[in-house]
Amino acid sequence: MMDCDEQKYRDNAQLLPLQYQLPVAFKSSRQVGKNQRTIKKHQKHNEMVSATVQKMFNKHVKIDNKNCELPTIDTMFIDDPWIIEDLKELKKHLNEIKSKLNDYNLMEWRSHTRKRNYAGDIIWRVRKEINPEFPTQAWCKFYENLSFYKLIPEKSLYEKQLKSIHLCEAPGAFVTALNHWLKLNAPLINWDWTATTLNPSYEGNSPSFMLNDDRFILHTTNNWYFGADNTGNLMNLKNLDSFIELEKENRDKIMLITADGSIDCLHTPDEQEKIVSHLHYCETITALHLLNKNGNFIIKLFTIFEYQTICLMYLLSCCFNEISIRKPATSKEGNSEIYVICLDFKGSDYISPYLNIFRKHYEKFTDRTMFQKNDIPDSFIEQIIKSGELFKSHQCDVILNNIRTFNTETNEDCMNVKRIRRATADYFIKFCKLEKLPFKDMQIVGTDILNQSCCQILDNRYNYDSYNERHVKGSLKPEDRLLILFEDLQSINITIDTETIENIQFIDDKPEVLKMSTAISYENIQSSKFCQPKVMRIYNSAFEIKNQLISNWQYPNDKAIGNLIKINTNDNNKYLVFHYTVKYDGFNVIEKIYTAITNLKLDQTLVLIGYSLLSQFNVGIFYFLAHTFKHIEMQFDNELGCVITLYNYICLQSVIEYLKEIFDASIVAKNSDKIILSVLSVARLCECNLHHKLLDINNFIVKNFVNKLIMSINNAKSE
Repeated sequence: MMDCDEQKYRDNAQLLPLQYQLPVAFKSSRQVGKNQRTIKKHQKHNEMVSATVQKMFNKHVKIDNKNCELPTIDTMFIDDPWIIEDLKELKKHLNEIKSKLNDYNLMEWRSHTRKRNYAGDIIWRVRKEINPEFPTQAWCKFYENLSFYKLIPEKSLYEKQLKSIHLCEAPGAFVTALNHWLKLNAPLINWDWTATTLNPSYEGNSPSFMLNDDRFILHTTNNWYFGADNTGNLMNLKNLDSFIELEKENRDKIMLITADGSIDCLHTPDEQEKIVSHLHYCETITALHLLNKNGNFIIKLFTIFEYQTICLMYLLSCCFNEISIRKPATSKEGNSEIYVICLDFKGSDYISPYLNIFRKHYEKFTDRTMFQKNDIPDSFIEQIIKSGELFKSHQCDVILNNIRTFNTETNEDCMNVKRIRRATADYFIKFCKLEKLPFKDMQIVGTDILNQSCCQILDNRYNYDSYNERHVKGSLKPEDRLLILFEDLQSINITIDTETIENIQFIDDKPEVLKMSTAISYENIQSSKFCQPKVMRIYNSAFEIKNQLISNWQYPNDKAIGNLIKINTNDNNKYLVFHYTVKYDGFNVIEKIYTAITNLKLDQTLVLIGYSLLSQFNVGIFYFLAHTFKHIEMQFDNELGCVITLYNYICLQSVIEYLKEIFDASIVAKNSDKIILSVLSVARLCECNLHHKLLDINNFIVKNFVNKLIMSINNAKSE
């Protein structure tokens, strides 16, 4: 027996592209024969296209979980890791196929696979014909799953009340996709949502673990929760507890939870499942704490070969009445991504006796298995093996086909791909019953607002070397790695075309009201709204090499600073000296600046040397300083970096009070292992007219930092 969703799919499959109806001219038997051959040829093409599209949308398995029951607590997390030999062989075969890609240039390979992606026309067709809010691949994947499964429970539709939780949600496309679906299919429902993700404004978070596009987040800040420590780290138990506390009044309304988390496994693609497994564990345990009875949960996984994932799948199969695994047509065909759809949660009464043991292993990965192998029915393991084989085979077929056509693609290949892409997009739009929203105010933020956002969208995927080339580079000596970093920097464009930028101004005449936020302390700045991820990674790598080779070296050095001060012997100038660093030094910054400002006289000039403009905190302090001087200029010097000169101090009392408040708060934060993360909203700083200049300034500083470091290392060798 097919369930109604599967029947819906079978019915819609008949809507695939119709046969071309070609006229036949009855002029001669030769012409008739030619036309008949043409018709047969088109029919053959259409049959191939139809079969391919059906296969694209038919990558799903329903798990029979009737015999799945959780074992007693005393048998959990006590076994040594175990393996399933059949799954081990599947993993081995998949990695053998993936290893064939080790010598391919990543950029060239991505370009090739993008052109051959059968679902490649869907996004631009959706953008063109539907114009939804935030149309990304994630948007299409979730909308497809929403259309294939009943992810919105009948209870929510009947009561016209829905609360959804979205874990690891950045940049927010699942939220906008759900909004679009609800507006078309359940317009009367009262919907509320909360999302969490690694905080893109917390500079201690690495770009490898998060998406840097926060246009949607900045416009929906009140709907996002970044935990007790403001990092957004879901794998922190305190953050889980504070999230539960935040949503305790909504518990009976939370009927849908999504989890779309991942970790960059570019350097270890053969162990992607293991690397991401603990994140998936934390996502699942969070859902089990928050979800209401009969609610639904959808989570992204990557293959199902390891004991960690098998145990997680069994846990879900015990806690939900229906379980399916699906690879959406809009998911990139050559990757291992799958979605587990969990319907009809059994409720807190069923799972609450187990939550304490799950919490015990929440923060730290354990080398013990969640379940003993004997506690999982053989019939369940057999289903996992069959599912693993299905998705592995599809992935391998795609990879091998892409290898076959790399640089050898024929015109016929290209035409076939175009036909399939067109038919796939047609079917997607028809199957999902996609339509434009009738009114723009039905969107959450609005397409126009998001498209016009001034916030910089920075791509954190910059490494285009092959897998083998990356490993060779990783084994080089520090000096050689530094030279490669310098070469990488040459591709970064700097639009500063003068040695001095004058009349530096922010848009507003009066400073914004102080808006402080705190977070748990971190050591190094890993990401910045004012620096490209590629440049930030290079900067951090250069500091690691510096600490290995010449740890006492500083930029700018004392000699260059002394020369500048000696040349400018104006008694009216006050100099504040810093040194460029990737370490968070907010307390040192505010202490120096507050002390200097309180002792500054009217019309005096303040000169900042080596002042970092990487962190929100430093840029926010600079924002307030800019309102207390009549004129500001930035000078670019290879020896000193960027020298900021603030002329004619005007003593704005409100700014003095703000700086005092920041200084006092910094002392409190320091004593409790916290930092002042920001003093203004990041949206305000990113929307100012100085933002693009700050990107260039930091590019300039990093380039000079690496160049001077190379020179210093060479000088040290020659001495």
